[in-house]
Amino acid sequence: MYLYENNPELYAQDILSSLNLTPPVDIFKVCETYDLKVNYENIRSAEALLIVSKGKKNIIINNRKILFIPRQRFSIAHEEGHFFIPWHRNICTCSNIGDFSLDNLEENQAYIFAAELLIPTNILLPKIEDKVITLELIKELAQEFNVSLGAMTRKVISITQDKVIAMVYYSNGAKIVQAKSSSFDFNLKPGIIKGSAAKELLHNRYSNETVKRILRCNVWFQENSDNFEIVEESLYQPNFIRVFTILRIANDMDYMEAYFDI
Repeated sequence: MYLYENNPELYAQDILSSLNLTPPVDIFKVCETYDLKVNYENIRSAEALLIVSKGKKNIIINNRKILFIPRQRFSIAHEEGHFFIPWHRNICTCSNIGDFSLDNLEENQAYIFAAELLIPTNILLPKIEDKVITLELIKELAQEFNVSLGAMTRKVISITQDKVIAMVYYSNGAKIVQAKSSSFDFNLKPGIIKGSAAKELLHNRYSNETVKRILRCNVWFQENSDNFEIVEESLYQPNFIRVFTILRIANDMDYMEAYFDI
């Protein structure tokens, strides 16, 4: 029996409270307080490691594979999760941390811990209440909390009541869903999405500008409804040769912005 059975975010909240941490969270203060040493090495076997042995506590980050600072911060927080969650092992080898797969329970729990440590729900929630979940809002929050776009997107979408989905889109039509809200109940079309900004971005390879469009529901989804249209916001990511896309239901402000070309 553990203090917080199957609730890794509560362990993160305890640390935030005990160390009086606020975003952008100083993850190195956590390491210093609990005598966790962070090392940067060119390790081939993983993105990050936690090794607790013979009184020594080490986090090892693959500094050849993980160069982006917000990504390094999340990887360190992820390994801290393995350390603080009492039923996890003393030696953890972690690969593809940012992919967030539900197939591995311990990796999922460490991800949830890291997301709560770096993006505390009680601080994030007031910042998105009564706001439309846009790509620009998520980018601003990611910068404020010093986390990656992907990490902030998954956290925001996990707590919003809006119907919204985020994914990465590739030129062959492959789509990897990053997150979808609990109320989201539409089915993505398979294959290449004709008429989408995502397809055009991959073809033309625009700059890092966000492209926003109001589209018919059936451009992206198998459902063919005349009751509403959707907003697509897409951003080309040249380092990955892919597009990051958020889809949600269009509202009056979207139509007003489109009409006045705001």
